[in-house]
Amino acid sequence: MAIGWLTALKLVPWGDVIEATPQAVKAARALLQKRKENQAEPTVDASGEVHISKAMLTQWRQEQVVALETIERLATTQMQLIAEIERLRQRQRQTSWMVVVLAIALVALIAWLIGQR
Repeated sequence: MAIGWLTALKLVPWGDVIEATPQAVKAARALLQKRKENQAEPTVDASGEVHISKAMLTQWRQEQVVALETIERLATTQMQLIAEIERLRQRQRQTSWMVVVLAIALVALIAWLIGQR
């Protein structure tokens, strides 16, 4: 089983993963930095109504876009990894069947050789 995982890890397009990682990290850090810089809070009046400024709403929308882009990049990378793992599972299944067929052929060959004596 460990060999299968090692093979899977070797076949992952790590160049793409490594290329996408800094962008995702930068986007996440930028999002957190913006969040720290703009600590504007919505105001609540005496009647309990919440008031949100236009700037806060714009900031929240921008944060949402950045978060969605980051999630999309991570999901794409994950899909590539899952597809590669599934391909390896199919290859492992085929290899297992080949081993079974070869084992049966070997047993038949040994039986035939013993019968020839």
